[in-house]
Amino acid sequence: MSSPLQSFLPYHIASDLLRHPDESPLDREQRFEAVVLFADVSGFTALSEALGALGNSGTEELTRILNRYFDTMISLIHAYGGIIGKFGGDSMTILFPCLGDEPHEMIAHRAVQCALDMQLKMQVYERIETGVGEHGIRMKSGLAAGPVFCTTVGDPAIRLEYIIAGAALDHCADAEHHAQSGQTVIHRRLSQAASEIIVHPLDENFHLVEGIRSRVPKKPLAHLPAFSPQISETAAKYIHPSIAKRIQREQFGFINEHRKVTTLFARFTRFDENDPKIHHSLQGYLSQVIRVIDRYDGSLNKVDMGDKGSKFIALFGAPIAHEDDAERALRCALELRAIPGPVVGMGISTGFVFSGQVGSDTRREYTVMGDAVNLAARLMQAADEGQILVSRKIYAETSLRFDWGEMRRLHIKGKTRPEQTYPLQGLRTQSKLHLLDMHYTLPMIGRQTELQIAAERIQEAVQGSGQVLGITGSPGMGKTRLAAEVIRKAMEAGMTGLGGECISHGTQSAYLVWKSILSALFSLDAAQSTDEKIRILETKLGEINPLFPNRAPLLAPAIGLPIPDNDLTRNLNPKLRKESLEALIVDCIRVIAAETSLLIVLEDCHWIDPLSADLLALVERSTKNLPVMILEIYRLPSDTPDAVPISHPPGFYEIRLTEFTEDEASLLILSKLARLYGAQSSASEALVERISKQTQGNPFYIDEIINYLYASGLELSDLYTLENFALPGSLHSLILSYIDQLTEGAKTTLKISSVIGRTFKSPWLWGIYPKLGTPERVLKQLDELRKLNIVPVQEPNPEQEYFFRHILTRDVAYENISLETRTRLHEFIGKYIESQYSDQTAQLLDLLAYHYGLSENIKKQRDYFLQAGEAAQQRYDNQVALQYYRRLLDILDEPDQPPVLIKVSDVLQLIGDWNQAEQNAVQAMEIARQNKYDLLEAQGEQRVGAIWRLQGRFDEAKEHLISARQTFERLDDLKGVNECINNLGLIAWNQGNLEQALTLFHKMLHNAQKIDFAQDEYRASGNMGLVYWYQGKYDEALRSMDQARNIAERISDRIGTGRVTGNIGNIYLDLGKYTKAFAAYNAYLHTSAEIGYREGINIASGNLGTVYVEQGEHQNALACFTFNLKIAHEMEDPIGVGMALWYLGETFMRQGQFGRSADVLKKATAIAREVDIPYELSDFLYTNAKRLIRQNDYDAAFRNTQEALKVAKEVDNPATAFKARVLAARLEHLLQRRD
Repeated sequence: MSSPLQSFLPYHIASDLLRHPDESPLDREQRFEAVVLFADVSGFTALSEALGALGNSGTEELTRILNRYFDTMISLIHAYGGIIGKFGGDSMTILFPCLGDEPHEMIAHRAVQCALDMQLKMQVYERIETGVGEHGIRMKSGLAAGPVFCTTVGDPAIRLEYIIAGAALDHCADAEHHAQSGQTVIHRRLSQAASEIIVHPLDENFHLVEGIRSRVPKKPLAHLPAFSPQISETAAKYIHPSIAKRIQREQFGFINEHRKVTTLFARFTRFDENDPKIHHSLQGYLSQVIRVIDRYDGSLNKVDMGDKGSKFIALFGAPIAHEDDAERALRCALELRAIPGPVVGMGISTGFVFSGQVGSDTRREYTVMGDAVNLAARLMQAADEGQILVSRKIYAETSLRFDWGEMRRLHIKGKTRPEQTYPLQGLRTQSKLHLLDMHYTLPMIGRQTELQIAAERIQEAVQGSGQVLGITGSPGMGKTRLAAEVIRKAMEAGMTGLGGECISHGTQSAYLVWKSILSALFSLDAAQSTDEKIRILETKLGEINPLFPNRAPLLAPAIGLPIPDNDLTRNLNPKLRKESLEALIVDCIRVIAAETSLLIVLEDCHWIDPLSADLLALVERSTKNLPVMILEIYRLPSDTPDAVPISHPPGFYEIRLTEFTEDEASLLILSKLARLYGAQSSASEALVERISKQTQGNPFYIDEIINYLYASGLELSDLYTLENFALPGSLHSLILSYIDQLTEGAKTTLKISSVIGRTFKSPWLWGIYPKLGTPERVLKQLDELRKLNIVPVQEPNPEQEYFFRHILTRDVAYENISLETRTRLHEFIGKYIESQYSDQTAQLLDLLAYHYGLSENIKKQRDYFLQAGEAAQQRYDNQVALQYYRRLLDILDEPDQPPVLIKVSDVLQLIGDWNQAEQNAVQAMEIARQNKYDLLEAQGEQRVGAIWRLQGRFDEAKEHLISARQTFERLDDLKGVNECINNLGLIAWNQGNLEQALTLFHKMLHNAQKIDFAQDEYRASGNMGLVYWYQGKYDEALRSMDQARNIAERISDRIGTGRVTGNIGNIYLDLGKYTKAFAAYNAYLHTSAEIGYREGINIASGNLGTVYVEQGEHQNALACFTFNLKIAHEMEDPIGVGMALWYLGETFMRQGQFGRSADVLKKATAIAREVDIPYELSDFLYTNAKRLIRQNDYDAAFRNTQEALKVAKEVDNPATAFKARVLAARLEHLLQRRD
């Protein structure tokens, strides 16, 4: 019996999967001659629309009609040996391959006979009685012969799609267009090849089939065996996951339905199927398409290739629906348009359609049918190159969230009236303001309840209870206005204010929002020179803590200063640099907050970059008992689904703003009019009502529409003109109208400024675009804009810095520039930055990558995406690094991809995404192998081995590591050899082969000494010391550890020095040499504190507590473990929290404080179970059993001991297993004696 999934694939694709069960279908293509039949049906759309009105019963009836029709036709097609290559809703593309020895004339004859027989079968469908009256469907068909190209493209992790292309498909589609209902038309080449076909010429290329002189026997294709589970898994990738699951569960009845679906049709320029590299080109383009569609949870429905252009169809709302499917489709379309390569034109429509499977048990597809689908196709055909046309319904649903071109009326086939269509231009970025610099001329109107809540939070913060307050709402709701009032109240309460803003193009710029906050925190000023800023910063740090100035270089990316590394910071790895930087900032805020209460304002947090979000979360957690209030302003999460999430602490309070009430709106309108027109003026009730209705209670819209009336020179006394004056229909059109009233010079200056960004310096304008005129002329135009309060001055001379008062103004100005001009201007800006800031390129990589990324300069994109990705990787900004590397991969030819794929794999490994890390390493290895890049192949293979080692797949890992080692040795690359040896040594250690591990680490040490690579000398010596310690060979362990420590000190690796010193302390602790252990742990603590290495501080303080316990100094031990617990909580380290609680429980028990011991051990055990750390759980249970014995609760103690013994055996914890076994025997004796 065939797999249910088999019917969703054409015969030739299913056959190919069966022939190559262990290979990816992405690596293959098929080329063959075929006769192609295209059969299209008219009438199904009208039937679908009519039955859809009946709801579920209509869907069921339509499904029965469809199934009856397709079952009949598919059975007939299969009987003639036809392969149904593609469904197009109610149409079918059918292949009759010319394979084997059978004459092509015979195959052509059979294909035409099949088409005629299909027409005969259509007679029963000319009149169909339905629940909505009589309907009918008719067919017409076209045939042609020629070469056919077939392949599979896609992303195996998301979706695969099969491709069928070739001249034969194009010719048969043209033939079908020449046919009337009930007719079959063939291409001239086919009529020449089949003499038994009776034809009547329509023109020089197409002939109408009038009959056949004789009939040929049917010849069905051979039956295919059922798919194996492995092949079924591959086959499922050709279908949407939710549909595949329903099919595999045989839930076919849950697939067909009438539902609201947004359909996107996109045409793209033709790929030449005769090009030998077509598969590579298609894969490169369509895999990007699939990934973009998947990001918006849409579904690629099909791809059609044709001579006059190709297209793909994406569905939003089928089979998975979202409340914002229309918006998702538009956002997706914008990203699709930005993919380099084929020029696209798109059409998007929404409406209720039939969605479900069409076909029969032997061949079917998931599709959609309906008027909205047809409309999307027509819009695609009408769209210009690069244009996205959307229907009126889509526009009505989404108009406020996007920018649009001028409405077009199109005459659509099948429509009696012209269709209103709207060109989608871009996403409308929402309002943002400079909070700390904003002054308002009107008093606060409304929002009194919200302001009272904020005032209460301010008072709690001032009294020492840290607060985190969020203000959110849709654009124009007054977030900024309320925030300004909150800031004013905080200042009145004596708080010191610090503020920063996120920007739309800064989501990949590390710590962007913190730069201004930290500059203010350390009293840095824009007028100071760089050297002066660094001196002031180091002085301030020294005042806070004498150890802090040495860590100043860590602040470089967060404060925007080029501070050179020193011996303390030079060798810190990216992860530790990030942790130490965050700890330094938190410690500084704590000290300053102890002297003065702080208000920290972060504006537009929906554009926050990942590192800023991490730092914000840590500051929030670390200031909960300090006089600090953090105020975050951001759009509604539903408006920004791609925003970086921020982890808020308990007690976070969010104020969500909605539209003004009618009374509040009226009061704002009257107040604004009185300010502009004078207090003695009066506005009519009709005008107030009209403005209120037009703006729907949106405060920003109210403010701007009154500005517009005033700027238009209208008088409140001129009632007739006011009544008939056309108000802009949207906020976007209002701003655009406002811009259009500017002088041409000011207008051009505004547009150039918008390309630079939210803030801009005046010299950049004439430097980037000399055609603006002299500096004096540009400054005059800027002054005009300043007086209109469009671009106020942010920083005074020498370089006047301006900013857009409203981000929407910047966005409208930007989107009103043609794409070609914008692209060119972004490149101009990139070149200007390179020429004017050549000594600061390293600090401006994100900005350069942003501007060149929006240009057409692919070479610069490659350079800066790579450099920005590497810089992000160095600062442990892993998500941003991945974004840059993936953008780089999209523009690299495949042979150039392995080095970048290896970088991607390294980043993914750091963040624990093992599967994706492995996939990228394997891809790098395979491409390198194909191109004979031996070194890159070995590097990829070494990565795969390392990843598998970390996952515990030791035997598989060894195979790759040994192979990679051999290649590195052949290439005399001893660093590569040592990476393999280190991993092999760790595997041997994990598998208990300690002598083999020592041999490998000795070899690694020898290689490192040979090439004078101290870092590997350190690693090898340290690992040898750990193995010796594990063996109980303490003298050898101490010698190796001392050697490792000396190397670390020689290369100024402070963290390495600290870690080895801590391990030396562990050895002394095992030997009972507590004084030496204490000294070692104390040195580790000092080194970690100097660096700001919180994990080291945590470990060292815990170890010091252990020494105190062993020496009976329980109070000192408790102090260490309490500090240990505090650090673990701040680090959000549940394992560390569990360990600290365990230490506290053990110490309380030794003091006889059994109640406190029971409480903390209960919490520790619960954490161990929750985060699944069975090794530690066995220790926690054993300790609890000891406590219970001392409290004479032998039954509970025995249960804890038995579980501790069981868990310890399972996770190979021999020490605890032995102790638990002894304790269990003792308990059995105690229980027997009691009984």
